[in-house]
Amino acid sequence: QIKEKMTKAEFVRNNRGIDAGGDLPTALLEDVYDDIVNSEIRTGMDFSDLGESELMDWLQRGTVFKKYTHARVASDRYHQCRLWVCVDQLRYTNLASRNRKVKMVPLAMIEDVLLGPSTEVFRRNRFFPDSPEAGTCFSLVLRGRTLDLQAATPEE
Repeated sequence: QIKEKMTKAEFVRNNRGIDAGGDLPTALLEDVYDDIVNSEIRTGMDFSDLGESELMDWLQRGTVFKKYTHARVASDRYHQCRLWVCVDQLRYTNLASRNRKVKMVPLAMIEDVLLGPSTEVFRRNRFFPDSPEAGTCFSLVLRGRTLDLQAATPEE
């Protein structure tokens, strides 16, 4: 039983310097604190929680994924894409492109993480929940659209 819970100010102070020696934005830390306070804390992890936790670790380190296209007719169904988190943005670049322009999405725009091939993009590319590759697929939901990605292995 916890007798004295950590305050929001203590939480922000305890998380200083965790972004490669720099501070995360205070508003982001306060939102995380509010989410923790408002969500049930459970001991142990179920598979989906573990998957999302590992996903965030990958993104903070920077990882290469296959990014599937939304276009119904495309010469390539996917391209290699490097994703990483920098401060309060998800950044990604097409590794096959000559100019390798970096695209940026505020982390606040990510509404959900869907584990498995559950979007229309994956269905169009013949990925289904029971397919062998299902454990390597996930989608980031970004205000009405998705970023549909596949890791090299389920362990990744």
